[in-house]
Amino acid sequence: MSENGFSIDRLRNILDGMGFQHAKIDGAIYAIFKGADFSKPLACVFIAGTNKIQAVGWEEGFSFDGSRRVEGLEFCNEWNYVKTNPRAYLDRDGDLRVDMTLFTDKPLTDEYVEENFARLFVSTAKQCYEEAAQKFG
Repeated sequence: MSENGFSIDRLRNILDGMGFQHAKIDGAIYAIFKGADFSKPLACVFIAGTNKIQAVGWEEGFSFDGSRRVEGLEFCNEWNYVKTNPRAYLDRDGDLRVDMTLFTDKPLTDEYVEENFARLFVSTAKQCYEEAAQKFG
């Protein structure tokens, strides 16, 4: 349990309540969001820390390696200029990733985490990949 009363198990309970399938592996939660709302599955890892909760998501097929790296970086810069969350970036391999972190020094309710972190992350990560697909697909 962290200082603010948030734990990885509590986060798992929130995802259970939202109907998201997931697995706990080495202190993190791995989930895949798919269905009619998603053109491709969105894979995510959630981590709960002392005063933060973090989510990182990725979708297959968005690699900006080699000559396309500049295009990918430009997309990320444009996205990050307009949006504050999630943050878009290219990983070491040139794959498009999105990252959202919630920092807190106060206790969080499950409802707050569900609405202002989990649902927000999934919907805006999906939006980021949809915009990338429109531009590069």
